[in-house]
Amino acid sequence: MKHIFGHSCLIFLATMSVAFAQPHPEHPRVTRACLDYIEGFYEGDTVKIIRSIKPTLHKFGFWKSEKTGKYESDGQMTFEQAVKYANNVRVKQRFAKADAPKKVEVLDIMNHIASAKSPHGGARITSCSRKMVNRG
Repeated sequence: MKHIFGHSCLIFLATMSVAFAQPHPEHPRVTRACLDYIEGFYEGDTVKIIRSIKPTLHKFGFWKSEKTGKYESDGQMTFEQAVKYANNVRVKQRFAKADAPKKVEVLDIMNHIASAKSPHGGARITSCSRKMVNRG
């Protein structure tokens, strides 16, 4: 009886690990949307910015004060401001360094929203809606 139970547990665990190892079918699209967002700001590419964020964007930023060591608000950014910022990067040619990190780790994909993080400029958490992921 102990053998049957032990083998059943092993089979169950092996099955579950295979099931959890399968990437979500939207994973590549979520990753691309996040990279478009990062690259849009890095490269001053307004096409990528427009493709990666919704017009209802409400981006909130924080930075860590070197004096106090505390995180402080850096304000918020609207869709229009994001497009303007990216355009300004392109016009003034203030591009990110070639070795700037572009890593994206998808954390979760649900029915209508996904979340990811990127270590560029500190850990950043991004959420995107399914409408954004399904855009061309």
